Amino acid sequence: MFKSIKHVRSTVGMGLLWAIGWASVGVLTGIASSLLPGDPLGKFDPGIALALPGFLAGLLFFGILRFARGDLGIYTLSLAQIAGWGLVTGLLLALLPLTMGTLNPAYPAGLTAISIVGILTLLSALSAVGVALILRIATRK
Repeated sequence: MFKSIKHVRSTVGMGLLWAIGWASVGVLTGIASSLLPGDPLGKFDPGIALALPGFLAGLLFFGILRFARGDLGIYTLSLAQIAGWGLVTGLLLALLPLTMGTLNPAYPAGLTAISIVGILTLLSALSAVGVALILRIATRK
């Protein structure tokens, strides 16, 4: 029972770490866009908009690692392998909006799909490596 509670806590922790990271990227994007003339984002807040997908990506990443690696976890992987699993996470997460038909018809579908896949895979790979580095530094002390 305690082992399952530990896994749930670890999964939620991974999701929260990713959500914080992705929300930070969104906040920086919002700040940068507000400096541009005309404020292209308007009232859209990318910080909040990226927090939920970041949380879901963190949960998905942890689930993929648990399924593929079992109890070996993130500590036995190289940073390149972790980045690879992060890319897989981003690709799987990108399938959700692409298969649900939520793309904006005002924009070309191919360009929108490429940008969604590109952003999610890049953020996922960076998040995976970032979390791995944080965990490695935390376990050294």
